[in-house]
Amino acid sequence: MAGKPQSPERRLATLLSRVAAGHGGCWLWTGHCLPNGYGLFCVNNKKIYAHRAAWLLMRGPIADDLHIDHLCRVRNCINPAHLEPVPQAENNAREAAVRVKCRNGHDWDEANTYRGRQGFRQCRACARDRARARTSGGRHDRASAA
Repeated sequence: MAGKPQSPERRLATLLSRVAAGHGGCWLWTGHCLPNGYGLFCVNNKKIYAHRAAWLLMRGPIADDLHIDHLCRVRNCINPAHLEPVPQAENNAREAAVRVKCRNGHDWDEANTYRGRQGFRQCRACARDRARARTSGGRHDRASAA
């Protein structure tokens, strides 16, 4: 059975009790983190990202169309001075700008990068690998079926 909701002051104290000092002024979340590196915090029996909880408790409401961007690029940092509410497209663009390699380790450079129909960066080497896998898989399947 759920108890009565905590006061904002008590929630803030609970949030801050799960923080450790990090490099560059980061407040590192020491509570539960998801595999993607973002911390989780429970507010009124609802799990939300710890950095969003920090913003809500220390700065105020977040507009529905905004995401909280980590200016320090540290996903488990909850320091409000390192956070900024921005539209999702801006958040994605900032994240992409700091990545120098695709998820498979290919360089994001002029020769290996193109923009897909929806504007996202695409890795040419990965696209070639996927096309080869589709093609070789298709021939192999037809040959074994005969």
